[in-house]
Amino acid sequence: MPKVVDHQQRRREIAEATWRTAVRRGFDDLTLREIAAEARVSTGVLAHYFPDKEALVLHTLHTAVDQLVARFAERVADLPPQETLRAALLEALPLDAERRAEWRTWLNFWALAATSPDLTAEQNRWYALWRDFIAAQLRRCQEAGILAREHDPQGEAVALIAFVDGLSLQAAFDPDHFPSERQIGLLDRCLARLHEAGRSG
Repeated sequence: MPKVVDHQQRRREIAEATWRTAVRRGFDDLTLREIAAEARVSTGVLAHYFPDKEALVLHTLHTAVDQLVARFAERVADLPPQETLRAALLEALPLDAERRAEWRTWLNFWALAATSPDLTAEQNRWYALWRDFIAAQLRRCQEAGILAREHDPQGEAVALIAFVDGLSLQAAFDPDHFPSERQIGLLDRCLARLHEAGRSG
């Protein structure tokens, strides 16, 4: 009997292999031969699932985004609202070598997205999910009386994510100047100011 292939699982495995290869080499230098070797399939199998490299990169980023969202949700499950907010933002910082490599990979993807409407749409999807998640935690803080009601959760989410992105960009390329302890301290200072404003409001 012919082997039964789970095509959804195969596509996910190829996406994960593409991401691992991109973390090592960047998206620009990726070759289908390298990805096929990492995924332990032939280049013909890649061509069967993805018509070109951009389609493969798009699917890879879609898969990576979904996995990141799941990772955030798992690691902050059942925490009080203030701790959930902090834990989620900490998860987005390049606090170790693995996450610094991931951040450099995201930056490489952003460069590709600047010239591709499809990749831009995927980038926007990720940020919409991320903003909504942080805004939801801020609303939980309001319900718990930690953050003043007059604060706009969506607007504060945008500001917090912009802060984390800026800090992460510097830390990804200058880890000696921004060790994990300093990143955490800067984030805690930012959150303390937000919560102090909530109490004074």
